Amino acid sequence: MSVEQAALPLHRWVWGFVFALALAVAVYAGLVWWSGAGEFAEVFGSIPITTLLAAAGLATGNFAVRFLRWHWLLGRLSAKLAPGRSLWIFLSGLAFTITPGKAGEAVKSVFCARLGVPVRTTLAVVWMERLYDLLSVILLFSLGMVFIADSLLWAAVPMWITTALLLWLVYAASGRALLLRLFSRWNDGLSAWFGELDKVRSWQVALLTLLVSALGWIFEGVAFWVVLDALSIPASMAFAQAVYFAGTLAGVFFPGGLGGTEGMMTLLLAGVTEAARVGVAVLAIRLVTLWWATLLGLGCVVTLIADTGRKARQKKEIE
Repeated sequence: MSVEQAALPLHRWVWGFVFALALAVAVYAGLVWWSGAGEFAEVFGSIPITTLLAAAGLATGNFAVRFLRWHWLLGRLSAKLAPGRSLWIFLSGLAFTITPGKAGEAVKSVFCARLGVPVRTTLAVVWMERLYDLLSVILLFSLGMVFIADSLLWAAVPMWITTALLLWLVYAASGRALLLRLFSRWNDGLSAWFGELDKVRSWQVALLTLLVSALGWIFEGVAFWVVLDALSIPASMAFAQAVYFAGTLAGVFFPGGLGGTEGMMTLLLAGVTEAARVGVAVLAIRLVTLWWATLLGLGCVVTLIADTGRKARQKKEIE
């Protein structure tokens, strides 16, 4: 795939980004209405700025852990990028966190392709990032359900089934054969992608990737507890983490989790404290995780595009 071909999906991702923004406005307007606008504003104003900064710092810790995972997996696939450039590209993917399943993070392939890294390689890494994020959150959610109610453990079953299906399709010979029949038009690309995945197909890689993924998500779970504590919402660390992971899973199939994540967290917290505190807690954690990630990523995307344009102009001047 050429650089020009790789750049084409950017337009589709931009439209998806705009749609997600519109959805976000609707979701948060509904959350404020449910909480009571006056009470919501009063409670939100009571949150110390240091609390939001601490929560954002913990979320940034999640980004840092996930970057180390990204760079390590690239190295395992013999993709040599300077750490600084690799970090910038990784962060650019955060701009598209609000796409369904974070699929827009494949934008990293566009920038990597400009540095000579094959698209199949970065797509293999993006797949592993999303797969192990899903696995780690399901595992943490399943463990956390013990702290909410044993009767809710069943909620993890559909996600485990979905994950098992994905693993079969991508890693089992029969599953791959089915994918190749269903998407025969892209057989060459799929086969190359499978080949990349097989290069990092070992229990050692799987276990380390899962542990690193879980550590990153735990950072954000702690950030949620920090927010709840600042709002004087009675919740243990374990409870806060369980609610956060439940919300994360509920939003898996929505752009950026919008609607699903907020709805699940609101539902689980509704019986703990008054509506305004619940609404503020949910909005605050989304601001310091989802929207902080999006803002940071957008800055990196703009910088990378500007840098590409600058180099293109310099090359033209030399010619």
